[in-house]
Amino acid sequence: TMGGHATHVAKADLVGNSLGNMQVLFKAEPAKRSDIHFGGRLLIAPDGTLYITLGERGHMKEAQDTTNHLGSIILDYDFNVGSF
Repeated sequence: TMGGHATHVAKADLVGNSLGNMQVLFKAEPAKRSDIHFGGRLLIAPDGTLYITLGERGHMKEAQDTTNHLGSIILDYDFNVGSF
């Protein structure tokens, strides 16, 4: 994006060699102009709950602010991940 970059999580159907019916499940806010600490992990729990961890993008003080997603663990969102 023009304001920077952010982690997005999406699901889609694999149709041949292409993705179809793509749906963005989560978009980290705010987007930041930074190329460090961009890491993250995904876990789908046995009950279908999606867990997302996000890097703080090099903005360590902002990671302590609960009004943004920097350096966060996203839990119990209603992502409707479904079965894979």
